Amino acid sequence: RSPLARMRLATGLAAQGADPATQLARIDTEVDRLDALVSGILDVSRLAPGAPPLTREPLELLPLIERSVADARFEAESLGRRIEWEPPGVGPGIAPLRIQGDAHWVSAAIENVVRNALRHTAPGTAVGVRVAREDGGYALRVRDAGPGVPESELAQIFEPFHRVPGAATPGGTGLG
Repeated sequence: RSPLARMRLATGLAAQGADPATQLARIDTEVDRLDALVSGILDVSRLAPGAPPLTREPLELLPLIERSVADARFEAESLGRRIEWEPPGVGPGIAPLRIQGDAHWVSAAIENVVRNALRHTAPGTAVGVRVAREDGGYALRVRDAGPGVPESELAQIFEPFHRVPGAATPGGTGLG
């Protein structure tokens, strides 16, 4: 539902007098993302036992993270919060952050974690995002000023439809 939330925000901003061309461009981007989301849902529905796995291809991780951070910044401003992105060193002699995966699902996972942190952090605070090489791979670290997940819930939070009881923010389906 992230693209829908950003589309509603863009239409609200346009109604308040923000540059309509900019807001229409944002809405068009989000329509493309909704189309990709529907395609992704169809992909998941095809993942019955015995079905072939999702396609894995070489990906550059940094642009996927930067797109999620840019989208989160767009939402953060309207919520009175901010995003602090700490990109790794880049430049000559520094290897790119390459992984194998499905670009849609890697992006969705990054966006889910960053948006959850944004939703649960206190107004006036920041969500920190950084990535670093770690143990032969990469670690994405997302820090917020929210209440956190009770330790007793950590094992279940990755189960489909699981929601932490008493979560401060309503909404969501537990499918992120």
